[in-house]
Amino acid sequence: MSFKKEDYKPYVSYLDQDMNRKDFMFDGFLFMPYAPLMDGANYGPTTGKPTNKGHFEKHLNRLFRSDYEIGALNEAVKEAKAELPNRDYEAKVVIAIPYPRTDQSDFGDVDGDGISENMNVSQVGEEAALENRKKVVKWFIDEVYRRWDEGHYSDLNLVSFYWYNEFVAHQLSDKEDELIQWTSDYVHSKGAKFQWIPYYFARGWSDWKKLGFDSAVMQPNYMFQNTAEDRLDTIAQAAYDHGMGVEMELSDAVLTDAALRSRYYAYLNKGKEYHYMTQSYNAFYQQVKTLQKAVASTDPVAREVYDRTYDYIKGTYQPRK
Repeated sequence: MSFKKEDYKPYVSYLDQDMNRKDFMFDGFLFMPYAPLMDGANYGPTTGKPTNKGHFEKHLNRLFRSDYEIGALNEAVKEAKAELPNRDYEAKVVIAIPYPRTDQSDFGDVDGDGISENMNVSQVGEEAALENRKKVVKWFIDEVYRRWDEGHYSDLNLVSFYWYNEFVAHQLSDKEDELIQWTSDYVHSKGAKFQWIPYYFARGWSDWKKLGFDSAVMQPNYMFQNTAEDRLDTIAQAAYDHGMGVEMELSDAVLTDAALRSRYYAYLNKGKEYHYMTQSYNAFYQQVKTLQKAVASTDPVAREVYDRTYDYIKGTYQPRK
């Protein structure tokens, strides 16, 4: 699942049939933790065992490697800028904040007082759990900046943090809104933005501005559900009404399955129809390096997935089946 410099090439740059760079492609990259972990822990809010400081550090160690992930992205951008004429291009980096779980009673000491942070609401109560969760979030954000400064990335810009949980977990804590709003304030104090991508009408989705997010994108989840295409119409209207963007979703199967490929193209078609292709904020979710597989495919139908995605990003896409 790791990305090396070469893995980023078709994302930073648009590549022709001979794999030569012709243009820049994506302008931002979201880095998220993988779950579940080998020991049964999970970065999500309820699944598996709660994550601790060691798990958060493992996530950071993975991100801040010179030959993979963020370090590799910097080198990929540097190479692209050496070949393409627009030398002002700078890749924007967004880093997800793993969820500080409300069932974790022994996270680890993050503020140097020798006491492991207890975020377990049922053990210490809402107020104490909230304060300890704030400590964990602050420590994580500060650690990101510390490692970023050490990395001296010449062609990247750390612009934003992302709230990992895809719904507002009121059932886990009465203080959930307060935690998110506090996180927003702290992120803003560091000069960064705060972003969110809730799933299909997830709890709290329409409160994204009140919660302190600078932008939010809705997941239609049409690619992965046996639902009618009008789900995309519903999402487009909801996103428009609430000032949100729409997430494009594609799985590896779009490269080989005509029905699923048609579903992906429906996302693009609706983006053109409802104008969120050019007048809104779009995010792309892929399964496992899906677009890298598409660009390298000898099957012209699979390759076309990559080409159409590029057209969409550039705002020149024309609807097709």
